Amino acid sequence: MYAKVINNEIVFARIEFEGWTNIETGELIKNPVEEDFIKAGYQKVIQRSDNPQEGKDSIPYYEVNNGEIVQLWKYEDVSV
Repeated sequence: MYAKVINNEIVFARIEFEGWTNIETGELIKNPVEEDFIKAGYQKVIQRSDNPQEGKDSIPYYEVNNGEIVQLWKYEDVSV
């Protein structure tokens, strides 16, 4: 999975049946490879396992670290 941060929001590269469309250029790339994403400024997303906590909502957030986007989790009390 690849993503980039645009206007302080994470935007994931969405691969569809036809291939991947670069949202900034509109270019359709059939059968994209890692190099295509990197060339377009996307970074690999490292997904971390959630460790659910009783009575809390798991909320994912992302940090850029050494050329990768790392998924982390924060836990907030469940609002009733």
